[in-house]
Amino acid sequence: MSNLLSAFVKARWRFKHWDQAKIHKFQERQASKIVQYAVANSKFYQSHYNNKNLDDVAQLPLIDKQIMMENFSIFNTAGLTKEECLKFCLRNEETRDFSQKYKNFIIGMSTGTSGNRGLEMVTKKEASLIQTTFISRFPIPLRGRFRLAFILRVFSPGFNVNIGKFQMKYVSPMDTLENIVEKLNQMQPTALSAPSSMLKILAEAKQEGSLKINPNLVVSYAEVLSPDTEQYLQKIFATEILEVYKCTEGMIAQSCKEGRLHINEDLLIVEVVDENENPVPPGTPGHVIVTDLVKRTTPIIRYRLNDILTLDPEPCPCGSNFRVIKQIQGREDDMYLGQRNGTQQPQFIFGDYIRRAIVSTSDHIREYRAMQENPKKINIELDLMREFQTAEEESIFLSELPTKITQLFERHDCESPEVNIVFKSITHDFNLKLRRIFRNFKKSDYF
Repeated sequence: MSNLLSAFVKARWRFKHWDQAKIHKFQERQASKIVQYAVANSKFYQSHYNNKNLDDVAQLPLIDKQIMMENFSIFNTAGLTKEECLKFCLRNEETRDFSQKYKNFIIGMSTGTSGNRGLEMVTKKEASLIQTTFISRFPIPLRGRFRLAFILRVFSPGFNVNIGKFQMKYVSPMDTLENIVEKLNQMQPTALSAPSSMLKILAEAKQEGSLKINPNLVVSYAEVLSPDTEQYLQKIFATEILEVYKCTEGMIAQSCKEGRLHINEDLLIVEVVDENENPVPPGTPGHVIVTDLVKRTTPIIRYRLNDILTLDPEPCPCGSNFRVIKQIQGREDDMYLGQRNGTQQPQFIFGDYIRRAIVSTSDHIREYRAMQENPKKINIELDLMREFQTAEEESIFLSELPTKITQLFERHDCESPEVNIVFKSITHDFNLKLRRIFRNFKKSDYF
């Protein structure tokens, strides 16, 4: 316990007091250690970094999810094969028992938005450090017990926590909504954490009266929290909505007491870069590259995520020098592609612009999906609130929304797409992350 307490105090101190120089020095030192360990213990990295300058971590070649999973048996430093790890995880999926370790390793599997399986493997020590750092920045009340109901499809080593007054109870989203509501009503959590899509469903249940909980804190996790969903959750739960940005590759960021999403600079290095891997300034959207500073079992070094995010150029009122994420734009391959007038060249259009066009049309949308089938065709599905499923309400969307989408493409100097709208009931498969705005084709299919 003394080691955990020491780690807790150090993590809290780093977040509150470190300046940029100390952060940078710490990251350089830890990254160098991880690289040296990876080369000494991973056959993949021995080959991948052959004849590379290991002292210049920022210039080492990138990896991504496909590379890691294709080479997982020689990528990890524990000597485990990809097949045995997947078999173990699939068995846990069937039993829904995520408490078991495999050869003293904590192994979890994620499906992700694209359906491609990813593996996360850590030692108990690595998991404890991640947990302790997370808890040190979590706004736990000074008095009373803190009961966190955690809802996610798969087990995540970073959140299996039961330390002192901080307790977590896992609730499977694969259960029926009635059973989930019943379990939450029995538990009466003081904090509720789930993907934004599940939180929205639970908010609807609370609004209807079946869910009878009043958490002091609601945390969105695993999916991008859109502003419209955040506002709805704040209204129903009558509390601040915090956010955790975590993926298989690391505990990237979490909200501070001011509600700003800070990068966990002492757990990983986050690079935000352009197409040529050059750093972009805060305020400019860029691609994400992460280097995990904790995990040696599966070394994550200059790992290219599929996300686009923007760093905040303004300092956080909480006083921490850990950088703040202003916005997570979403997955790179869900960005819409317009066709530039005259040149026919591709033009990225952020999904947030599409979202704004949809939600600004009416306040009576329960759920929506917008799929770009090709550069000139967008299909939009709308699920309206029950009391507003009328011909009059539908006519508003049919007349206004295509015009908004057309004007958006015109502002990007792109050819106008055909916009098709259908009204239907939309349900969410919790085997997958929610995707409201996505593209159904590859860039190479048309450009």
